[in-house]
Amino acid sequence: KTPSGIRIVPIEGFCVGSLVDLRHVNARGYVVLCRADVDAESVSMRNFLHYHQEIYLKQHVDVIREVAFDYDSNMEVDDYLESYGSFDGATDQLSAVTQKEIMGLSRSRRNTMVKHNKSRSMREQPADCGDIFKLLKFQDKITSSEHQPSQFLANKINATFTRLQNEGIVYLGKKRGPLESFLATFPEATRKVISPEKIQQGYIRMGAIDKESKCRPDMDVLLNTLAGDDKEKQSRLKAVKGIIVAHFDEFMNDFRDYGRIREETLNQHFVEDYGMDGESMPCPETLAKLSQGRYTVLTNENIANELEGKQMEVENEKKAKAGRERAVAMKYLEDAALFEQDLVKLDVPRDSISEDVLLKHGTTTVAKLLGYVVSRNSSDAAAAAKFKKTQTKKILVRRALEVIATPVLLSLASEDEGGDDEEPRRLAPDISLTPSDAVMASDLLRNAGWTDNARMLFEDTVVHCLSNSDISQDDCERADVLSKLLLSRLRRLKEKKIINTDKHKHYALSWYASNTPVMAALMVLFKHCVGNVSCIKLDECLLSGPENFADLDDCEDSMGAYLVFDMVRRVFCRSGKAHSAKRDAAPRTFGVRRTEHKEDALNNPEKSNFHSSYPHKNARRDTGEAIRGYFDDLNFKAALGWKHRVGPSGAKILTSSISNGGLFVWDDATMNRLGSTKSRLQVKEVQMDLVAYLIESTYDIALEKSKNVSASAGWERFLLEFA
Repeated sequence: KTPSGIRIVPIEGFCVGSLVDLRHVNARGYVVLCRADVDAESVSMRNFLHYHQEIYLKQHVDVIREVAFDYDSNMEVDDYLESYGSFDGATDQLSAVTQKEIMGLSRSRRNTMVKHNKSRSMREQPADCGDIFKLLKFQDKITSSEHQPSQFLANKINATFTRLQNEGIVYLGKKRGPLESFLATFPEATRKVISPEKIQQGYIRMGAIDKESKCRPDMDVLLNTLAGDDKEKQSRLKAVKGIIVAHFDEFMNDFRDYGRIREETLNQHFVEDYGMDGESMPCPETLAKLSQGRYTVLTNENIANELEGKQMEVENEKKAKAGRERAVAMKYLEDAALFEQDLVKLDVPRDSISEDVLLKHGTTTVAKLLGYVVSRNSSDAAAAAKFKKTQTKKILVRRALEVIATPVLLSLASEDEGGDDEEPRRLAPDISLTPSDAVMASDLLRNAGWTDNARMLFEDTVVHCLSNSDISQDDCERADVLSKLLLSRLRRLKEKKIINTDKHKHYALSWYASNTPVMAALMVLFKHCVGNVSCIKLDECLLSGPENFADLDDCEDSMGAYLVFDMVRRVFCRSGKAHSAKRDAAPRTFGVRRTEHKEDALNNPEKSNFHSSYPHKNARRDTGEAIRGYFDDLNFKAALGWKHRVGPSGAKILTSSISNGGLFVWDDATMNRLGSTKSRLQVKEVQMDLVAYLIESTYDIALEKSKNVSASAGWERFLLEFA
């Protein structure tokens, strides 16, 4: 219900003084619920982001400037209105406030952010130095036990949590009663404790303001926070106090210019460099070290640049690690697909396969077994990379039999796929997804610009299409699995139908392989594949029912690829391509291609295996071979296609790379080969011809092998003319 793990709940009357002043009953307070069963650090960081940007800067700093100093938020902030915010060393809080956007926002609002010394917030933060927190805890206990909470507020809180529970957003169980009681009495406890005097008290105790004037810092008090009541620390402080006072301006200049006191400055004036507990003070290089380091001005330009560089290094290492893990997971999936083929070749019911059968089967290797086991026990690449690899073949056989009925769980989705509060995360339409080995079907489905272009191009030849909001995590995972299955079937197509092995590395087939994720994403987007593709065997049909494909009658003037459906046997039996010029120079559309098939089925049924299997009822046949049916029993369906007058926008979608708003992978190697082809066609026309072959061949390998009447491998023009 809340993918981010954070739910901000408004409650009327939940504010200071609402129980004693009816003017506040309609004022809103907020309760922030953070879910604990997701990444706790990221949830906490997003909470800090919201607080810093929406509460601290907008509702605190800006409001004070506007009310007290008649400041217009649209104007530049004058020097005398500069604000200061201090933070302790919590890494999730530092992760939030040191983000580039937040740092830029703070600097533009003249808000200086500083981080306290390690373990010093109890002496340096005004709220911790004062009595408010202590009194609030004490007063809340008294208020909860003695004060009858406002029935109005109690009813509002109860109704709010009832609604959240009914909507399945939150379930508190036995904790709900105490939590509601605490919230209902909290405004009254706060009213009794918080006062201007108690707020000032914290600033006085840590030396930010002096006791008399309450407007100037107190040097002695500030320095005494370093020692407190510890005599040893007081002795150390006494020894260095003169140095601090004498060189105070120099230290302050370091803060202003560099964001912290530099090592060379400290080494110049102090013989020893220790923290107050005797430990050495590390130089902040990463967020983790920064949280344990010295007092630092986070918004200083030098510090901001340093942090940005370090964070970039960390992010790059995370991406590199994810890439390594994905490569390992991909190998597991490929090995699992090979083992799946071995199981099919056994021709034995799954529940009858024994350990002995697998151990004696010649092609069963440890690598295949390991891939099969990992792909059904690990949900993501990170988990797969951690899987124990040092297992004997016998153990792996046993484990493979345990999961033989389990679908593939392993997904190659990126680890950083997060989400906004209510919608799945989507890539920006102009994001670069090249080179081709970086393209994943799930990435494409999450790219709103890519899916919008797919709908626009193919709208006349599809029946159903998932909207951006309907695309689920299951859809993305299914597309990634389908991509792997298509790649596996492509290998089989080359082995079985392309006799000349020299052609197996043809650039057109390499381009085909790089676009299998694209085709998988399209098939899921338009509901062209079955729901659970991981259960489909290598020789079985991956396509959904004919009701999910458009009739050619509705798109006769389109080009692309089509399917042929046997209405008697209720199976798809062939795919085909319709593109390029017809013999009489008229466009070779779906309608034209179907007419050609009808003529050949009537006048020359022996021309191909398709027409001899499904001849016209009135055809004259020279052989008495058995037929599968008649041409009249066939229904032609559109696989995917575009209008033959595609227009500039459609041509761009077909022939541009993904990063430039196109649908397909167009790598430099392929484009260079297409540019060198000796053809009367322009390169863009050749690209569109290549796309038509891609769709035809993808839907061909998706058919059930025994029902497919086409003996051709396809790609004839490219394997021969464009060799």
